[in-house]
Order: sequence, then structure tokens, then C-alpha cells
Amino acid sequence: MDGQTPTRAAALAVAGTSIIPATGHVIYAVAFSTSPVVAIYTKTGRWIEGILGVYFCFASYNP
Repeated sequence: MDGQTPTRAAALAVAGTSIIPATGHVIYAVAFSTSPVVAIYTKTGRWIEGILGVYFCFASYNP
């Protein structure tokens, strides 16, 4: 935004770009807190974390 943008428009842009990710995080938190998902993660959590750990080790390598 340049110096000519009204304060109201800038505030609306900041509010809009803040509400969208906040809503997404709330949706993910509710979805992954349900009993079936918690039960699956309880059984497979070590495998999930291990696979993600290996993935991020390879992803962090920059030739």
C-alpha cells in the first residue's frame, strides 16, 4: 500500500488477512481434536513423527 491508501482500507486489509488464518487454525484444531483422530494418532504417533523427521532431514539438505 502506498501513502495514499485510506486508513480504513488498510485496517480492513489487516483485519481480513488476520481473520483468514485464524479461522483456518481453529478449523484444524477442532478437526484434529476429535476422538477418532486422537485414537489414530495415539496408535500411530511414533510412526508419523519418525516419517516426518526423516522427511525434514532430507528436506533440509541443500546441495
